[in-house]
Parts: sequence; structure tokens; C-alpha cells
Amino acid sequence: MKNLMYVCFLLVVFHSTHVSAGIIVDNSNSTTDIFGVSTPRITGITGINVLENSYDVTLNEQITDWSDSGVALYDWPFALAASEALLDIFETGYLSGTSYDLNPASAFGCSDFSTSCTWLTLVGPNARQPGRDATGFAFFNNIDDWTPDMTSRPGAPTTADYNTSYDTFTFLTWESSQPVPAPVPEPSTFFLLGGGLAGLAFYVRRRRRE
Repeated sequence: MKNLMYVCFLLVVFHSTHVSAGIIVDNSNSTTDIFGVSTPRITGITGINVLENSYDVTLNEQITDWSDSGVALYDWPFALAASEALLDIFETGYLSGTSYDLNPASAFGCSDFSTSCTWLTLVGPNARQPGRDATGFAFFNNIDDWTPDMTSRPGAPTTADYNTSYDTFTFLTWESSQPVPAPVPEPSTFFLLGGGLAGLAFYVRRRRRE
């Protein structure tokens, strides 16, 4: 009986944790990877769950000031969570194994034939050269067969210059879209749960009669 109730619980959790997101591409701007596969540039991703809120991210070739990133000054927790959310999308989410996952150069801001692309979320100016250097957390999209995707380590922020385009860098702008709604079980979940409970009730009544 306990095993049946546990299975019903897992079914509810599985069906209610799906969160949708979307990808924005520029079909007029494509890149060809080292294997000869042409892929439209990815310019943004929508509906990313960061700290239980939904965000849209835009990819930029360069950025003029850290405040253009849409992140509060030195908000390291958000920057790290945002980078980890991107990592999850590329490793286990809907972009995993797609041409955008396997072709880092398809990210807007990164040059053709790049085997890795750094997605930098700025959180403020670097204290060494205020107003010129940018510091933040980064998500690294690598060609999976060679190096696994990763984020920069806490305490070791990535640094880059403002107003400079990098072959393997794209600067990110984050914008809050809406709170992530509480998961709502699908009708099929209620059906499965109801069927399981009905079967459990029938089993208990039968045992009592015996």
C-alpha cells in the first residue's frame, strides 16, 4: 500500500514540474560550424527560471556599462544562479544535444568556428579599473565531445573590457518577465492519481472481506 501511494506521488511530481522556455534566433544571420553545419544565430532565450522568477536574456556583441546587464550592482547570487540556469538548459534542458548546444559559435556575439563561447553576466565594474573592466559570472558553452559545459567558479569572476567585441564572448542582458507560476498538475495526473487511489480502496475492501 505504501509503495502504491509513493508511485502516485512520483507521478504527480513528474507531471507538474515541466517549465517551458523559448529560444529567439536570427534566421538572416547564420554560422557554419567546423563540421559544415549551418545554424541561425541565437539572440536570446525567454522564460528562464532564475531563483523562482522568470527572466528573458538577450545576447550582445559588446556592452557599454555593467548596468546594461539588468543586474543589480554586485548581485553575485543572481549572476551565479543565472549562469547555472543556462548550464541546465544546455546540459539537461530543451537545448541539450541541439545544434545550438553543439555549435557554440551560433551564439550572437561569438565568432564563427569557435569551439567555446562565454556567456557573461555582468554584476559591476572591476575595482582595478572602475568604469572600464566588467566582472561577473559566466556560462561556458563548449563543444560537448571535447569539453563539458560549465560555469565560472564562485570567487573567481570573469573579467572583460567594456566597449570591446570578443571572438568567444557574448554579453548578457537580463530582464524580468514574470514570476514562475506554481506547477499545476495536468488532467492526466489527476486521472492517474484517482485511478491509483480507487485501486487502493478496492484492494483494502477486498482484504477486509477475507
